[in-house]
Amino acid sequence: MPQTHESKAIFVSSTFRDMQSERDVLRDVVVPRVNAFAAGYGAFVELIDLRWVDNTADTSDEDQNHKV
Repeated sequence: MPQTHESKAIFVSSTFRDMQSERDVLRDVVVPRVNAFAAGYGAFVELIDLRWVDNTADTSDEDQNHKV
């Protein structure tokens, strides 16, 4: 029987300056480990994080709000 691949999206939300290190740990450590486990079940997770869509690290809070 062919193995299906089911995706589960997790939306990560906070202000652009809050929780940057936590988001990076989710992306770099947690999600790869979860996906290694989930692969055995034909599934995977992906993060949806607007902070990664556009680099706003060097812009002011007001500019960030307009940009996003």
